[in-house]
Amino acid sequence: MSEKFDRAGLFRGVAVDGTLGQTTNGFPQVVLKVVATELYDEAEAEWKEWDYEMGCTGYLCLMGQKDGDAITTFSYDNVKDVFEWDGASFATLQNILAAIGQGDGYPLQFRMVEDDYEQAKFDYKLQGVYLFDAPPTRELRQLDADAVKDLDKMFGAVLAGKKKPTAAKSNKAGGKKTPPTKPVAGKKLRPGASTKDKVQANADVDAHVAADAEERDAREQAKVAKRQAAKDKREASAAAKKAGKKTGPPAVSGKKSPAEDEDVAACTHTEAWDAMVEARENAGLGEGVAEEAYRNSVFAVVGDLKSDDQLEAVTDAQWAEVRDIALTEINDLLDSPAN
Repeated sequence: MSEKFDRAGLFRGVAVDGTLGQTTNGFPQVVLKVVATELYDEAEAEWKEWDYEMGCTGYLCLMGQKDGDAITTFSYDNVKDVFEWDGASFATLQNILAAIGQGDGYPLQFRMVEDDYEQAKFDYKLQGVYLFDAPPTRELRQLDADAVKDLDKMFGAVLAGKKKPTAAKSNKAGGKKTPPTKPVAGKKLRPGASTKDKVQANADVDAHVAADAEERDAREQAKVAKRQAAKDKREASAAAKKAGKKTGPPAVSGKKSPAEDEDVAACTHTEAWDAMVEARENAGLGEGVAEEAYRNSVFAVVGDLKSDDQLEAVTDAQWAEVRDIALTEINDLLDSPAN
């Protein structure tokens, strides 16, 4: 499976496997493995090739419950459209999903969003799937011809000048109103939900996405900048080492370094090492992580140490810098998509 997603966004790609499952509450859900091949660039309003092998396993709940009644979800309608499912039989859907893994993948669009669940295993999750060629921006939903005829039938009297719409027929048994023979909207409404409910639900989702987009983008940019800074330091260190650079620590003198002048929190050799070990243990990373971070950060600050005398010549301010570079590297490993 490809590496996990490290950002939110709208992607094009393929579903490489799928099946029908159940939530912990027993509701039906579609389980999909998706891999991205394109990312929609909202700033330039175009699809761009995605060269990174990123994928995930997503869960799309098809049904839920409201006021004691079973209802279908937004994912139910999307799954019907994307996989050409009639929505009438889960057995049929299971067969459709099982066939996905037998071919080269099922093309589709999908959206990744940040998972705000406190105990989430990954940073991002699959929110929804759409037709591969669906417009990447939302469009106004339009009623089909049958739905418009239903509106004329129900409210034609009002348009003709009468004050009240024609009342619905009642049955003889209990005098209860009978529902229209066809749904008011172009697609079947969720059981127990009115057209107004569905429109309001769509509006709530749109408002939530819009309000959260700016905050998610800021968090993502901060993560990218942090990873790039750590990567630049590692590459510079590796390049210097490959070129045979052996600078050793600066000469010892009574003059304070700039770092000490700025009241940077200095530390000893032992304190720097203990901080790395503590960060590695808190992150749940392997025992070799602290050692590797130590070697890289020491070389980045004072070069290739060849003797105990050179080691003893490293100042406390320099050990503080070694510590900070190492902690950045350890945190970067924790935030990287591979973890």
